[in-house]
Amino acid sequence: MASLFGEIRAKLLKPFILEKTPELYLGAFGKHPGWNDHIEDIGLETEALLAVKQALYVQGVGGIIDGGDWDSLPEGESVQDFGHVFAWFWGSDLIVGRLWSSTDGKGRSKYPMIVCAHLVNHSPESVISLLLTELEQMQKRCVAVKSSQEIISILDDSRSRMRQMVSNLPPPLAPSPDGWRNVLSQMGFAQADGRLFRIIYCIQNQMAGYQKGQLPAGFARLNAKALQYPLLPQQIRLPADKDFAGTSFLLWRDFFSSTLDPETPLLLIHPDGNNWMDAITGMPAKNQLFCLKASPAKIPFAHDVPYNIPEEFRSKVVATFPRFF
Repeated sequence: MASLFGEIRAKLLKPFILEKTPELYLGAFGKHPGWNDHIEDIGLETEALLAVKQALYVQGVGGIIDGGDWDSLPEGESVQDFGHVFAWFWGSDLIVGRLWSSTDGKGRSKYPMIVCAHLVNHSPESVISLLLTELEQMQKRCVAVKSSQEIISILDDSRSRMRQMVSNLPPPLAPSPDGWRNVLSQMGFAQADGRLFRIIYCIQNQMAGYQKGQLPAGFARLNAKALQYPLLPQQIRLPADKDFAGTSFLLWRDFFSSTLDPETPLLLIHPDGNNWMDAITGMPAKNQLFCLKASPAKIPFAHDVPYNIPEEFRSKVVATFPRFF
């Protein structure tokens, strides 16, 4: 019965959005003291937002908690609290979200609270940093209140503000030819750095199913159908600017688009104040989302894997990806 209800509900949402019409939706789920258990769905108006909740929260975080996987991490290998931002690129859909440690009305604290914006046909370069700032302010406001009605009011207000802001944004500037090289340099990567070659080598080997021209047909949008995405998800850990998650999101999105099929579903997750970011291709399962609470002592950086990189591979990479070298 619950499954049938879900199917009917999904049909009443907004699965078909005009391809050239920019849209923004804002939803929340998880735990908050205003509810004695999980938050009743707020603002999950699109199939994409429902799919995000199912994949990240129900099957991902919920599956890990039920299995006790994080509980078994020794000290030094675990990240104790939730405190992450994420960007999920899937065709014309972009999800930008934030999750943090929270409790329900009975004081249970294993699950986070999550707020996320679903954007359609918006330029990521124009909106990501703006949305991350707004979501951070939302977290502060949500943490400061105790009732469900206050949370609903915060979401309604934030949704209106975000829609107004993104509707008035100018088109993004053309990228500088040296833009990503400068960002990588600021992150400690020298020109033709061997670590960058190892990252590309890892991506091309571990994520071979996502090479250009190999993606399955019929999965161009993030929706309920995408929960059955046929390619196995893959996860790797990458360096990130600990203070500017938005820049790191765009850097690695462009990096993956240059290395794999540009339409590859890509989820990037950054823990606040840390120098790493996890990249997941495909539809994530709990094994990939284990990274949320695993430190680099448990999941190393891709560039720390001691691949033996052939010289011809290096030469080909420099010629193929000039914007990064």
